[in-house]
Amino acid sequence: MKNEFVLCHYSEIALKGGNRNFFERQLIENIKTQLEAFCPSSFEYVKKMSGGILIKLNENGIENHALVHDALMHTPGIANFSFATNVEQNIETLKNFCWDLIKNQEFETFRVTTQRSNKNFPMTSEEINREVGGYIYEKFRKSTKGGPASGWKNVLVHDVSRDTMTDVITHVDFYEVRMDEKITANIPLVFIGDAPAVSDLGGTLVKAMQGLEVRALPTDLPHQIEVNISQIRTFDDNILVGDIKLPKGVEILENQETSVAAVAPPRSEAEMETLSGQVEEKVEEVAVETEEKVKERSEEKTEATE
Repeated sequence: MKNEFVLCHYSEIALKGGNRNFFERQLIENIKTQLEAFCPSSFEYVKKMSGGILIKLNENGIENHALVHDALMHTPGIANFSFATNVEQNIETLKNFCWDLIKNQEFETFRVTTQRSNKNFPMTSEEINREVGGYIYEKFRKSTKGGPASGWKNVLVHDVSRDTMTDVITHVDFYEVRMDEKITANIPLVFIGDAPAVSDLGGTLVKAMQGLEVRALPTDLPHQIEVNISQIRTFDDNILVGDIKLPKGVEILENQETSVAAVAPPRSEAEMETLSGQVEEKVEEVAVETEEKVKERSEEKTEATE
């Protein structure tokens, strides 16, 4: 497999205005100089790209990766670089290409990291990571060679901790399972569709449940359960647990008559006026009590001074 490209990244050094362009132009010239010194006539071009510098190697450069590597290691301004291959921008192509790269290797673990520069690609970087990583995992799980030297373990995600400020995942707890034994799990509900009782009648959707307790083999457990609320046409309509259709092999452990979703009618003008009056009265009460408290504290302070 030919790695005919090299992606180079430089550290952000707070360059402002025209200085950044000057730095990038100088870095490109430095890369060309070092490549000619270590491996003459090894590249077709060196140019700026989104997020870094791109080098296109010719046949001589492809055959002498070690010399190209040494040249870039001795180029001031480069933070890191990696050899790369140009592939079609298609998720199936990406999955198969990554599998070909890794399928005969042995390792303890692996990670897929994507930096999507083409914002028109129909998947986000995180979605590509999950899709490609899941594909490789399934391939190794069914393979008799390669993959982690210590063997695979079948697990479910038990709990996920996130940073409260950035929402970045900081810790994941896994639960090891046997693939031939049914387990119990709470599966999140995802509400889809539009309820006519909301869009046409002005009601408010009430989600009585956020998840369902089910039992199934680990391979049969769904990631989520969809609840179509488009069948709620009036305020008397109600979606029950028994109305939800699940995949074959999945058993619901909840009461079949438990309400999952309904639509509450909008409040009448009389009700809104009553609620508004109650709020105003409470505010006045708080204001009066506050004034009384202030007066009491003032009198206590005067007595203490005397």
